[in-house]
Amino acid sequence: MVKKEKSDVKIGIRILEIVLFMYVFFPFRIKIMANVQAYLLYTLELILVVLFGAELWYNNLKKKWLYPLFLFFLIFLVLMAMTFILPIIKDTMDFSYFKYHFDVLKKMVVIFGLAYLCTDMHAFLKIFVCATTIYVLITTVMLIPSLHSLYSNLVVQGSSLNYEHLQTARFYTRIGLQGFSGYTWTFRCTLSVGICCCGYIMKDFNFSNFEVVFMGIVNLVGTFFYGRTGTIIACLCIFLTAVYQFFILRKGYLVVALLSIVLIMVFLFLFNLDYIQKNASLAWMFEGFLNVVQSGKFTTGSSSYIVNRMFVPMSTDTFFFGDARYTEASGLFYRGTDLGVMRPLLFWGVVGQIAYYMMPLTLLISIKRHLDRKHNIFFVTIMLCIFLGFELKGEINFEYCIMLLGMYFTIMKGFFTERVYIKVNRSKKLRM
Repeated sequence: MVKKEKSDVKIGIRILEIVLFMYVFFPFRIKIMANVQAYLLYTLELILVVLFGAELWYNNLKKKWLYPLFLFFLIFLVLMAMTFILPIIKDTMDFSYFKYHFDVLKKMVVIFGLAYLCTDMHAFLKIFVCATTIYVLITTVMLIPSLHSLYSNLVVQGSSLNYEHLQTARFYTRIGLQGFSGYTWTFRCTLSVGICCCGYIMKDFNFSNFEVVFMGIVNLVGTFFYGRTGTIIACLCIFLTAVYQFFILRKGYLVVALLSIVLIMVFLFLFNLDYIQKNASLAWMFEGFLNVVQSGKFTTGSSSYIVNRMFVPMSTDTFFFGDARYTEASGLFYRGTDLGVMRPLLFWGVVGQIAYYMMPLTLLISIKRHLDRKHNIFFVTIMLCIFLGFELKGEINFEYCIMLLGMYFTIMKGFFTERVYIKVNRSKKLRM
């Protein structure tokens, strides 16, 4: 009876953790309660931050843990200061990038509090993947026309798109628990697919085969819903996993399974080709594959845009020192570029750009050192693949850094949890 009660408590705590993760990463705000929800979240997060900080202090945090964090936040704060100073010096008075940095800083504080709920990094990643999986499943339910219409008018939208646009075929699959779900959402689903791939190879991630397959497939479907860039990168992650298993682990299970699935999917796609072409939502999802059938080339509107706007013409002065502009008066990004590799470069130049990309590398290298050495290179490969793919399409660096911070904080938490566990076991043995 006692064991059952403890089990029920654990399940209840896990559900609360998943709900909080979902609200942090996908803050679903109902219009009439938006402000109250925000205040409640920040109050709870402040409590968690204080508790985590107290735990780190009590466990005598060693300096070696602080060095990567110190370097990361030093770079971030210097760049944040530049986003405020450069517009004044260059008289552009464009503080939109500074506001963006300030929002990111708030998210970093929130992720610190969120890390307190997790015993280690593996628990953090598992809850995150559970949260994205549930989000995609809710989106699937939202495809029901009556629910889609009702909820999209009820929730605070994270986009300037009006209600009529959200009902069109192109945006119909992008309504989730948070309302409009686009580029950042497909990034999180792709990251979850990548984490599932790592869980499949790295058994110490504590993912069962069922969890890897089920949550991986659901989040892959999520990339189809929210953005096709994520679909391509997620498929690449799965392909790399199959290659790694075949050549490094000398096992061909995944290769055989993928080949079988691809053949079945190709058959179903060709068999339903006319229906897909006539359905606007499906035609948008499978645009690249439809173009392969029609012209022999895998192209989409997004891929064509990337190729055409990869390099924005700029002067030598802009390249080295930037223009201190992030947005236009119209609200669009400066010089009309949507590429993540171009926006910071146009703002503060190549020196700031180098520092900008040092932030994720600082954390990723530190995380790699604390993983199982047998497969940590695979983990880094998947993480870099996701980062580079998304940064070429849009600006994802800060969202990526927030996830890396969560991983690093929970690695610290796991170290202290393990140390306490060892102390408890030693005391038990001495008593015996």
